[in-house]
Amino acid sequence: MLTYEQVTQSQAIRTYITRADESLAALGYTEHSFAHVMHVAQTAKYILETLGFPERTVELAQIAGYLHDIGNLVNRVDHSQSGAVMAWSILNDMGCDPAEIATIVTAIGMQFSFVMTGSVLAETVFAWSGIGRLIVDAINKRDTPIVTGSIILCCVMMALINLATDIVYAFCDPRIKAQYSNKR
Repeated sequence: MLTYEQVTQSQAIRTYITRADESLAALGYTEHSFAHVMHVAQTAKYILETLGFPERTVELAQIAGYLHDIGNLVNRVDHSQSGAVMAWSILNDMGCDPAEIATIVTAIGMQFSFVMTGSVLAETVFAWSGIGRLIVDAINKRDTPIVTGSIILCCVMMALINLATDIVYAFCDPRIKAQYSNKR
């Protein structure tokens, strides 16, 4: 059984987090290294413990929180999906249980919805160009076709990302794969 401590001590993971932070710094983003991932992991632990979740579920949430930004190594826009795929490979190599890998990569892959909702606020407040700002401007101008098209685009993106996460989940958890296999 892979532990949070083992994940934090992995040299490969530490290298990916360091390099992802360096990539983001070069693009002008704020710090996303160990202080950030440790904070996310500890916050996840605190919330789930407070809600009374089982100890192992809390530890899996910590692992997901610690690994949630490694996808920034590949790119910033789709980092949750890149991170989920990277986490699957890393955790599989570390001998993690497939069902637990599935839980972790699902948590990492699903952070995209939070990124999308946060983009509307961040792009509006900081006057950045992006789909969030486009939607707000279109609403203010009562431009129904742009609002409709933007929302449809966001919905399609969410559906595709959820599909990709489910496919990765099926690869991680043999029970899911067996459920849809022709070999019964």
